[in-house]
Amino acid sequence: MCEIKRVMRAAAVTCLMLVLAPVSGFGQQIYDVVVYGGTSAGVISAISAAREGMTVALIEPGRHLGGMAASGLSATDIEYGNKQVIGGYALEFYTRVGAHYGIDQYGQDVACTTSLTSASKFLTKW
Repeated sequence: MCEIKRVMRAAAVTCLMLVLAPVSGFGQQIYDVVVYGGTSAGVISAISAAREGMTVALIEPGRHLGGMAASGLSATDIEYGNKQVIGGYALEFYTRVGAHYGIDQYGQDVACTTSLTSASKFLTKW
């Protein structure tokens, strides 16, 4: 319950800042796209928009980026499922993680698990 309250409080503060920013002159920035939520979908949306030349703000009230993909919960989809269905930005992410960990030495090119801290760092750099 505390986590829900913390997220709701952060969302309320963020909304208030966005509403008051033009009035106060505090932190006035203009973005083409503002993404609220640093889940995998949020990060990929921000990356996609930035690659299309748009200015993007990604707002995440929590401590980590990436959601389920960053916490390793997607491993069952990749390890035990059909790896051929993973594509696009998700494949790019898992390939970058694999390259970082040097899994090519084991005959693999895609890493399906990573630590939350490492995944968050990859997503922040990306």
